[in-house]
Amino acid sequence: MKQSFLGSGQEAITCLAAANKASAAYQRKLLEALRKGERGFSDEKMQADIDKAKQKAIEAYTEYVTAISTGREVDDLLRYDSTDVLKGVVDRLENMNAIGVFKPKPPPFDPQASVWRYDIRALGMEERKLFVLFKLQELFAEAIQSGEQAQPNTVIVLDEAHIFFDSDPENILNSIAKEARKFGVALICISQSPTHFSEDFIAAVSTKVILGIDELYWRGAATKLRVEEQALAWIKLQKSMLVQIKSRGAPKNDWHWVVIPEMAHG
Repeated sequence: MKQSFLGSGQEAITCLAAANKASAAYQRKLLEALRKGERGFSDEKMQADIDKAKQKAIEAYTEYVTAISTGREVDDLLRYDSTDVLKGVVDRLENMNAIGVFKPKPPPFDPQASVWRYDIRALGMEERKLFVLFKLQELFAEAIQSGEQAQPNTVIVLDEAHIFFDSDPENILNSIAKEARKFGVALICISQSPTHFSEDFIAAVSTKVILGIDELYWRGAATKLRVEEQALAWIKLQKSMLVQIKSRGAPKNDWHWVVIPEMAHG
């Protein structure tokens, strides 16, 4: 709170605290001398220490101001200068910790099972997003450490994927879509409309499947996926779909109108 309120960094606050401490000690000694009737009290050493502490604080503040890079310092001040706001943040962190998402004990998955399914329906929407983004970051880091792979060895299936996308260009989903393929990671994202996905993500995806989109999203989907609205209207539930597969070396990636075989129904 002190850092935000005073618009400074940790070092500046530490130096300021030292200057305040030295000044307070000098004032106590001065008042004690006045009570004893010593009206001409002066302590040059203490005064020199105060001046030195103040100068050090000034230098620390100068260094902090010079190093400002985010431009959000004033906004942070306005947002976090209230104890109620900070208490609310602490309460949310404590609740999140109590849920158990970030406890060191891993879920009891069978290492021999080929599919691991995370059931996070009991979590709130923000907690779901936080858990998924952290887990994806962890999986991506493990894939990088394993090195490049000749073929996929990890497939991530993300249902209701629109919950986890945002405007942040560094969202881990964008990173996985663009960079994880060579490390053996495949990513399958499912949502009600392609308008929920970022352009970077859509551009990086090699295979797109449209099973059916509500009419409300047709115009946005047609623009984002470069497909005709009449093609979207052609899709019938469990009967037909559109598929686009980007092949290496192919001059153009057209949409394929696919009829689902009867035997696959249900």
